Formats: sequence, structure tokens, C-alpha cells
Amino acid sequence: MVKLLLLLSLFLWGCDPFDTTFDEIEESVSYTSANYLEPVASDTIKIMDWNVKFGGGNIDFFFDCYDNRVLMLKAEVIANLDKLVEKINIEDPDILMVQEIDILSKRAVYIDQVKYILDRTKFNYAEYASQWKADYVPSDGLGRVNSGNAVFSKFKLTNSTRVSLPEIGEQDALTRYFYLRRNILTCEVNINTTNIIIANIHTAAFAHD
Repeated sequence: MVKLLLLLSLFLWGCDPFDTTFDEIEESVSYTSANYLEPVASDTIKIMDWNVKFGGGNIDFFFDCYDNRVLMLKAEVIANLDKLVEKINIEDPDILMVQEIDILSKRAVYIDQVKYILDRTKFNYAEYASQWKADYVPSDGLGRVNSGNAVFSKFKLTNSTRVSLPEIGEQDALTRYFYLRRNILTCEVNINTTNIIIANIHTAAFAHD
């Protein structure tokens, strides 16, 4: 009955009432650090890749099949983000690719995690491409979600683009509407006159199609 009402709502309110869809190709969201640090180019660059689990740390959530947790407290999110920042500053990469980072989600108390990390590390720039965006997800108390992929860099990022990937076809129409929109976040960075193309992707772990 709930699914039927939601389907009816989608029909009556228009094609995308909860703002969940994207263009095939669109610009990513650009960030600049509040604390610019002049980067020092060298013969080598260090690249780091990390799924940061929207600042969830070791908390067991309902989708982990261990607990029924859906939302976090602000103190939990801040504590986990500070641990991420600490590790990033220890490793000190020139470029960092992350997946499952939230910028406007109820589950992470609406903290813009891209900005939080950018302003507390040695990176100067970041690009973000949403993978799961909805003004309201009507299940499990999730509410508003905006989660995706990001690239952080000490050097200027250019030609940054979000490229949509095909949707998973094995789900029903209602689930697909509120589900993740996989994508490839591509950026270019020029270091020592060498142009480098970065591609960040978070693929489905359990799809069968």
C-alpha cells in the first residue's frame, strides 16, 4: 500500500518530485580551500583512494545487517571526520579520491564533509559528484540524502565532469527512483607540465545484471 501511494505521488507531482535524477553529463561541484597552501611540485606524486563511509567509522548500520542504526549524532560524525583528517594529513597525498562522502544528508547531520576535510588538510581544491541525491527518502528514517564521490588535490583541478553510468536494471521502478545513480567523476590536473586525467568511480558491489 505504501509503495502504491508513493508511485501515485510520483505520477501526480511530476517526473522527479524528490530531485533524484541527473543529466548524462554535467559539471561536478567545485570547492576551494579556505586555507590555500602553495603546492610544491616534485618528480613523483602520491595518490590515495578511500571509501570514507559518510563519516560513519565503525558504527554498524542497518545495511551492514548488524544493527538498526540509520542516523548519527553530530559528535559521532565530527569525531570520525577528525580521524579521517588525521590519517590524511599523516599520509599527505597530492591527490585523494574518496567514495561515499556526504555533503547534505540527514544521516550525517547535514555536515558538508567535502568542505570539512578540504579546510583541515593540505588540499587546495576538490570536486564532487553526487551518487545518491534525494530531497527525501521515505524509508528507514533516512530523510534527505546527498552522497557521492570526490577528488581532492593540492593542484588546480580542471575539466571536472560527472558522467552517469547505466542504472541497475534488476530493481523495481520505485526502488530505482530512490536508489543510487552511479557515475564516473573525471578531472584533469597539470603537474610539472604533465597533464593527468583522474577517474573516480564507486561501482555496485552486489548487482547481478
